[in-house]
Amino acid sequence: MNNRTRALAILNYEPYDRLPIVHFGYWRELLAQWAAEGHLTQEQAANWADGNPIDQALSQRLGFDFNWGANFNWKTRLFPPIESKVIEK
Repeated sequence: MNNRTRALAILNYEPYDRLPIVHFGYWRELLAQWAAEGHLTQEQAANWADGNPIDQALSQRLGFDFNWGANFNWKTRLFPPIESKVIEK
């Protein structure tokens, strides 16, 4: 299983091989602190973004399987969709 199929199986109560270790991103202040402490470079702290190569390198270094936002973003819709209503104009 890959990370996406593993997470979807868990969310759908289906069989899976193991629980993934997932992160949801980093605070910029924390990345700056880690850079100041020498745990990562200033370039990594300044140029991190969800799903970019720096994110993947940090995930691997810290032992995470993946970043949730890189695999499942806000564009994922609910099924069934919730009906939209205008309450007031």
